[in-house]
Amino acid sequence: MKYSIVIPTYNNCDKYLKPCVDSILKYTDMTDVELVISYNGCTDETKHYVTYLTRMFESKGLGNNIKYYASEKPSGFAKATNDGIKVSTGDKIV
Repeated sequence: MKYSIVIPTYNNCDKYLKPCVDSILKYTDMTDVELVISYNGCTDETKHYVTYLTRMFESKGLGNNIKYYASEKPSGFAKATNDGIKVSTGDKIV
């Protein structure tokens, strides 16, 4: 069974996104887990961080375990979450 962890975010890369992802990576076996980051209208370093994460996952042979949804305009929490769910492929969504 595969799980998708959907994280919506908006301009809080250092304060919230990085600590959240760091905790997931520290305490989760990523074999059956897909990380989905949905960022919308971000003007901070979120895009660069997601690019870094994608490369890191690929270098570990886990390229299929990370996905993202990016929107140029802020869309709000609910839409960002739903957009992340749309690109997820897990059997269960967290």
